[in-house]
Amino acid sequence: MAGWWPRLALTAAFLSGLLAGCAPRGEPARLPPFALVNQDGRPVRTEDLRGRVTVLTVMFARCAESCPLVTARLVRAQAELRAAGLTGRVRFVSITVDPLVDAPAILARYAARVGADTSAWDFLTGPPEQVQRLVHGLDVPATNEGGRIGHGDVVLVVDAGGRIVERAAGTALAPSAIVARIRRAVARDASARTGW
Repeated sequence: MAGWWPRLALTAAFLSGLLAGCAPRGEPARLPPFALVNQDGRPVRTEDLRGRVTVLTVMFARCAESCPLVTARLVRAQAELRAAGLTGRVRFVSITVDPLVDAPAILARYAARVGADTSAWDFLTGPPEQVQRLVHGLDVPATNEGGRIGHGDVVLVVDAGGRIVERAAGTALAPSAIVARIRRAVARDASARTGW
């Protein structure tokens, strides 16, 4: 008789998980409004990304942990997209979580060092409160305490209408998996335009 309680609890947890999967999904989160500057000092606003799929991540130039790995994978994904002729339909955006240090010139050097094609990739910075508001609006954890910076390892795919349609841990994704997620978003956008 004593063994029934753990089984009941396990069964209840299993069934609640099944039922949660059957719940109707809400509208995807939207890209929050922002106005920052890129590595060339050019203003970039939310509206500038409309009409193209956007691959978005957070980083900082001095990062020695996940940023180099995620950025390298995104550089390879960008090269695969270029080879597939999809460059004009996809934009990459990396937002620094260290805006007091990562001025546009530093981000430009970082972009050159990692081999990013900045004709289709913006590295963004701006006033700390605006960067913090954007990162928080993206639901990406980030801290900067006493110069010690931490942030979530997240790659977001935003559709052409500004909806966040994919979210994954960047260090867990191979470049081919990133490209597959981007292709899905591009295909959905193409279907939406044709009404299919």
